[in-house]
Amino acid sequence: MTAREATQKGATVPGAGEASEDADHNRRELKTERQLRILEYVSKHGGADVTALATWLKVSGATVRRDLQ
Repeated sequence: MTAREATQKGATVPGAGEASEDADHNRRELKTERQLRILEYVSKHGGADVTALATWLKVSGATVRRDLQ
């Protein structure tokens, strides 16, 4: 039986959830790092707009807006 067949039958694959947990952890770390950089930018410049932050952080405007929530 392949791992895929086993999973479809409800079996668990050892370590399968670890990759997902690691990815979630990395995303949280990246978000936290961006938020700290946003604070640094705003402190230095006295304010900012989404476009300027997105350009500075090299991310999309939507990512900056989520980070600001």
